[in-house]
Amino acid sequence: MSIADKLSAIGRNLTRIFDVGYNKGYGKGHEEGYEEGASESGYNKGYEDGYEEGASESGYNKGYEDGKQAEYDAFWDVFQENGERNEYTNAFGGSGWTKDTFKPKYNIVVSNGYMMFRDSKIEGHLGEILSARGLVLDTSIMYSANYMFSQCRFTGLPVINLLGAPSTSNMFGSSSLVTIDKIIVAKKTSFSNDSFSSASNLANLTIEGEIGSDINFKWSTKLTRASIESIIGHLSDTATGKTLTLSKTAVDTAFPDDWDSYVTANKPGGWTITLV
Repeated sequence: MSIADKLSAIGRNLTRIFDVGYNKGYGKGHEEGYEEGASESGYNKGYEDGYEEGASESGYNKGYEDGKQAEYDAFWDVFQENGERNEYTNAFGGSGWTKDTFKPKYNIVVSNGYMMFRDSKIEGHLGEILSARGLVLDTSIMYSANYMFSQCRFTGLPVINLLGAPSTSNMFGSSSLVTIDKIIVAKKTSFSNDSFSSASNLANLTIEGEIGSDINFKWSTKLTRASIESIIGHLSDTATGKTLTLSKTAVDTAFPDDWDSYVTANKPGGWTITLV
């Protein structure tokens, strides 16, 4: 049974789930009040006390919360396959996903991240959103990341592990992105010419590992000096015939006086740095 079929099936049970939680809490308050009234303070008073208690604090509210929790558990248990899901193609893409609807129950371990958050309307820092729920994003086994964050509204991303050497076409193509906490790479990690397409507001970026393929940041006019130094500092010493493309605006701002001397001292011999 597909995830969509499973979600359709649990949808038919949500009213029942809610009613069970509501009636359980409501009935408890009602009956306790009834029994107390019949024995001590009179039937009518006990009945009314029980009704009010059941309908307010120990009844309605508890029943409502129990019902909502059951609904939440039922949806995310199916959607995330009780924490076993790792195929997330287009899982959170589109306008239906916002910060109010994106409330995963389990860690998000991704093997296929194709268009995973493309055009989603979830705002804020993805890492902070997940951390607030005690969760993490794990991309260490990911083999496809094409369009993963394309045109998303995240301003920040947590650590992105690319050691699985996924394809990365337009992976970070969003003008909303300001910060990527860290990208972990290996020499085999392949960046597409458009991996950072449209990332015009990207300023803060840390690299860990060894960059061994051409990489293009021409759209990122706001990269800080620390970010540019991190990129250049992790270019592979053994790669040959490779090109790093940077925004001339970013470089002129970050290195007003010492760009040439910095490049001379730090650029590996097998690399060409092009400013656009």
